[in-house]
Amino acid sequence: MNANITSNTSVPGQSETQVESNDEESSVEKGSAPLELLAEFLQAVMAKKYKMAHKLCQMILMFEPENPQAKEFSPLLEKMVELAEENNLNNEETESSEESEEGESDEESSEESSNAASDSSEDKTIS
Repeated sequence: MNANITSNTSVPGQSETQVESNDEESSVEKGSAPLELLAEFLQAVMAKKYKMAHKLCQMILMFEPENPQAKEFSPLLEKMVELAEENNLNNEETESSEESEEGESDEESSEESSNAASDSSEDKTIS
């Protein structure tokens, strides 16, 4: 039977809210992570939000150091976070080098067009 029954079976001198809070504390004391934490972890993994999933996994391991799923996922998530960070750095480097190349090519094309304009004006004055 579930210990979450809050009828008049409480210990004398304790209110119903005290009994409920004791039940919540005992589930944490037993070494099990809150179900909400486990659900958030699964949602983060399914949504491929690896950084968040890794943080939640670490929190689960704080509650349950021997949780087999969390122990298995933790190193994998750590690698995924590292790969994502490397990709972000590579993308930023690529974007910045592309922007500098675009700036250089814009300068070159403006120089070429100004040279062409001056050449055509010289042609007109000679004739």
